[in-house]
Amino acid sequence: MFAICFSMETLRINWLYVLLSFISVATTIFLLDFLFRGIERMHYITIIFLITKSISVVLTFLLVKDDSTMMWIPVLEIIAHIVSSILSLCFLKKLEIRIRFSKMKDCFRMIKDSFTYFLSSVATTAFSALNTLIIGIYITDMAVVAHWSLCISMVSAIQGLYGPICNGVYPHMIKERSLRFIHKVMAIMMPVVIAGCIFSFVIAKEALWIVGGEKYISATPVFRCMIPILLFSFPAQLYGWPTLGAIGKVKETTTSTVISAVVQVLGLIFLVAIGQLTLINMALLRGFTEAILLIIRVIFTYSNKKSFFTVK
Repeated sequence: MFAICFSMETLRINWLYVLLSFISVATTIFLLDFLFRGIERMHYITIIFLITKSISVVLTFLLVKDDSTMMWIPVLEIIAHIVSSILSLCFLKKLEIRIRFSKMKDCFRMIKDSFTYFLSSVATTAFSALNTLIIGIYITDMAVVAHWSLCISMVSAIQGLYGPICNGVYPHMIKERSLRFIHKVMAIMMPVVIAGCIFSFVIAKEALWIVGGEKYISATPVFRCMIPILLFSFPAQLYGWPTLGAIGKVKETTTSTVISAVVQVLGLIFLVAIGQLTLINMALLRGFTEAILLIIRVIFTYSNKKSFFTVK
């Protein structure tokens, strides 16, 4: 992180912001969502998620007024994560669960066993991170970089709402292995997702004005071109770990993510080669790779229908 930070001018100028943002991400390990998911106490994750986001969002609106106060953003995230971490420990005490330290050999074994899951998560993160990195390298206009960052941050915030739903489906699918249940979730949620996409398209200009100010209104076409990401992202997530992962198809889940990441990289290389690396094209490419991820996972799911207890 430091090597990248001091080799790129944009990050080097804002190195303290980058460092605080990194600390903010690192503190999420203490939220213990993986533990509550494993013991099927999903409501604890919901409570922690709502408290974390409420604290950071409310204080951001109160304290962040312009560029000079942007340092508050990662600081408020850190504060929110600390509060939520304390709440997580309170939940553990309520459940009479004690934390103990594992031996180093056990830690290395767990890292080895979970490497496939790690690879899948990294490939997913690479979708957004790689685009931002490429923009930072090839586009020198700071305003353009800021437009992309704001748009992708808004998309990521909406995608964050999908996570609790998919996380809630996963424990049920582990026990039931019901493809019928996935169909029901799709039938309920997709109309909501589609309506949300239409709403986002219509109010894109106003949303950017509220979140970023008048100078970000010109990024409206870019944000609208990112809406397909929101459309394909929910079913892509749902057919991932909650569906394929629940029937033990870890390899297929990871393969779908890696293939999509490769398509993303090849697409970026192609845009650079033909001199068409624009925010619009990158947004459309990101939506295309999300659609590829969904299609591959759907194919894997229905190729393994026999692994489900209930199909129709």
